[in-house]
Amino acid sequence: MAAAAIVAMSLTGCIKDTYEPSVGEEKMVDLTIMISDGSQNTRAIEAAGETDQLVANLVESRSYIFVFNALGNVVGTPTQLVKAEAIVNTPTNGAGQVVESVPANARVYVVANIPAFDVARITGYNTLDEVKKAVSDIETQNPSQATYKTVVLANVGGSEKVITVSGDTATVDVSIAPVVSRLELFAVRGGADGEGNRITAFTVAGVYIDNYFAQFAYDGKLVTGQTASTVNRSVPALASVPTYLKDDAAAFEADDTTGDLIAVPGNDVVWGYNLAPGDVPRIIVKLTGVEAQNGSGEALDSVDPAAEYYLTVTGYTGVTAFAPGKGYRIGGDADGLDLTTMLTFTPGNLHATPNPADVDLTVKVNVVDWDFGSYGATLAR
Repeated sequence: MAAAAIVAMSLTGCIKDTYEPSVGEEKMVDLTIMISDGSQNTRAIEAAGETDQLVANLVESRSYIFVFNALGNVVGTPTQLVKAEAIVNTPTNGAGQVVESVPANARVYVVANIPAFDVARITGYNTLDEVKKAVSDIETQNPSQATYKTVVLANVGGSEKVITVSGDTATVDVSIAPVVSRLELFAVRGGADGEGNRITAFTVAGVYIDNYFAQFAYDGKLVTGQTASTVNRSVPALASVPTYLKDDAAAFEADDTTGDLIAVPGNDVVWGYNLAPGDVPRIIVKLTGVEAQNGSGEALDSVDPAAEYYLTVTGYTGVTAFAPGKGYRIGGDADGLDLTTMLTFTPGNLHATPNPADVDLTVKVNVVDWDFGSYGATLAR
């Protein structure tokens, strides 16, 4: 899948004083929310064959403005975003969406693209903490699912924004971003070890994500008490990896047309997954048709072309955890393939099972802001 880098969305409120409150009476104002529209000319994560999209196209009807008082309690009911009003530069040229009678000391938290089955539950919460700590299944955030359209967006950093009042107006600028992380594997390359043993042929028959979290929170933080799901060291255990976190329906044979022996999932396509932030995931790659030679050009007896082998990536250089609103790209960047971060393996990295006890395969990674200027990611399916 490919996807995109973070385009900050600015919500600017304008409040008019309608009266001066009596002593002990809370001052109430009308809030006008505007979300700046725009398209990105450059993106850190791109979707194959797509063009930049307007912000208006990235906010679904399941998007809400939550207003809280100083105590963190919901004021009234959450207001559904009306794109034609709230987002400027739309075809209707929206001039702002008004939320009436909110406290002058209100705080705002915006959540866009709530999964359909979770809307009633999340909009029914009564406090800021409940909204921010709400959880949904990470399955809902992956394009392999029929119900998926765009990822959940919320206030950057999971922080509510306080309305600043000056005279009879008030403003609030809110940047929203994905609350999940994105992992992209561009390619797999066969390499050589220090003794001259090198990979001469292989096919990628499957890619699987392991050590993942099944739920994400609406503040982009790790769900309290959640532990990562993992598979054991047996090949049949890969069947337990959910369909949205694996690609094994098609095989991709490596070729050396670029001068390096590389397997890619297609033109301008990546193996891509949206993941809950937290501990780093593992990547398991299933290989078939592997051939290898020694420094003299003779076939290595230790590598059987008829066997299945597995690579298991356990770490990413300089990355100890995945963060919300970030993209982690292996073997590629905005300009295409990147050999400096490519998953490269040698005969010594091959194992008969996934997750072997002695595995220690770490890769470099390009970490980028996730611009949600484009969502319809293309998968290797």
